[in-house]
Amino acid sequence: QDEVPIQNEIKTNPIEELKGQLAELMVQNKISELTERSEEAMENYPSQPYFYYLNGHALNKNGKYKEAVEVLEAALDYMLDDVPLLKNIYQELVDAHTALNNYSEANMYLRKIKPGF
Repeated sequence: QDEVPIQNEIKTNPIEELKGQLAELMVQNKISELTERSEEAMENYPSQPYFYYLNGHALNKNGKYKEAVEVLEAALDYMLDDVPLLKNIYQELVDAHTALNNYSEANMYLRKIKPGF
């Protein structure tokens, strides 16, 4: 009965930790580092749509709109019930399609970003 659970051992979730680090790179606008690290994250955790979103964001910032569309559309395949993330992905798709002059595609995604969606 002397066994006491160790409380000071912090259980870190590597995915959540990585999400935080990458979000910080996005906030700091460190796009080249974000591109590289989000690609690694997508390889290591292929079913995490947040990493695809960040990579798509970075590709948009680098003017690689076609690549961004591919990555962001792949993110949609892994989406479950994270509505704020889904709206962010749609917004990046709107931006990429607008930059590519694909206005019908841009409008399709824009219509998906509506209150109470």
